Amino acid sequence: MKKGILLLCSLFMYACLLAQGSRTGCLLPDNKVYTTTTAGLYKFNSNAGVVALSSGYCDWTPTGGITCTVCFDQNGQYNNGGNCSGGSGNVQTGVYNTFTMVLCPLDDYIPFLILASSVLGLIHLRKRINLMPI
Repeated sequence: MKKGILLLCSLFMYACLLAQGSRTGCLLPDNKVYTTTTAGLYKFNSNAGVVALSSGYCDWTPTGGITCTVCFDQNGQYNNGGNCSGGSGNVQTGVYNTFTMVLCPLDDYIPFLILASSVLGLIHLRKRINLMPI
């Protein structure tokens, strides 16, 4: 029984081992962090450093910080010209900080919990009631 509990705890800890590192940059409402700045400390216009949420992650933390801008052209693509002045593109405002990805809620792991508890229950029953010897 102790091995079963240890196995179950190991499954939960496995998710923590997959944690993503932190990224410093400008977070926009599209949940992407723009990490490369070429036009000043809080102005971003390069597509070389865009970090989207990885699979299994739902949000970034923290949500506050200093106001920053990301420059796009009229087509919604990055403005590689280095600025958004004179109608050369549009500016989207975000938040500058160091962000870490947040895992999705535990609800996503319910099928694994059911499977693990079923297997542990079967093993326990097979040991108590010797109906199906190995």
